[in-house]
Amino acid sequence: EIMRPAFLLLALLSANATALTLGGLGSAAAETSEEETESYGLVHAKPAVALSASTAFVVVATALQMVTPGWIAKVVGGSAPGAAAYRAMQCAEVLQGTRKRHPLGMTVAHGIITKACADVMAQTIPQSNANFAALDPLRMLRSMFASLLSTSLPFYHWTKLMAKLFPMAGGSPVLGALGIKHLFSSTFSLAVLKTIITQAIFRPFNVGSFLFFQSLFRGDSAPTLVSLLKKKYRGAMVGGVLFYTVSNLLMYMMPDAIQFLQPIMGSVAGLIFNVWLAYVSYRS
Repeated sequence: EIMRPAFLLLALLSANATALTLGGLGSAAAETSEEETESYGLVHAKPAVALSASTAFVVVATALQMVTPGWIAKVVGGSAPGAAAYRAMQCAEVLQGTRKRHPLGMTVAHGIITKACADVMAQTIPQSNANFAALDPLRMLRSMFASLLSTSLPFYHWTKLMAKLFPMAGGSPVLGALGIKHLFSSTFSLAVLKTIITQAIFRPFNVGSFLFFQSLFRGDSAPTLVSLLKKKYRGAMVGGVLFYTVSNLLMYMMPDAIQFLQPIMGSVAGLIFNVWLAYVSYRS
């Protein structure tokens, strides 16, 4: 049921895969049977096509999360919108209602697209100088699911918890019980507090679970998994704290009335971080 309202956005993911496939129609055939075996199952696409298609789908998926009928009417102008504008307003109304009824489903759908595109970018960037980038769809699926389980789903519930414990309107039960409510009376100070708590509690889980799920979905052995965490966790954790400090601070300064945008903002910011984190996870 969670995924039912997400079908519109999931269609974009399929279109993305189609675009990448079409981009690879001109790729050269392998010269030897060994090369053909090594490239089996890979999708070949021009780096510019892969990067621009991924960026476009992230932009569209994010816009669909925020568009409203009123915004479309304002852009179109006039008292009698045309047929196309009327259809667009109807779609925006459906999306707006879906966001209210199934916020988690919309967040998951957005996460599927952004996280899949993040890995496409992570695979493409190291091959940006090649005529065609060899993209592994199975790796994209692994990274996407790892990101959903480590970031999109838990961060959605985390933002709900932060809004409940530290509401922007004031009256925090935690600060009131500690008698320090007066120290965090402004929007900025409260956002700083929530950012610090997020980096101290959520970020270690976020980074560690992403690396864990990546290794698990690859089929790594237990010693390999432990070795991966020992080798890459600290650096990935430092990068996560440095990157998300600014983005989380801006996100937590948003009013509670548009709280549904917080996980979406986190997902968009996480796109950049996940590109780097996926690259780190697969780097030898």
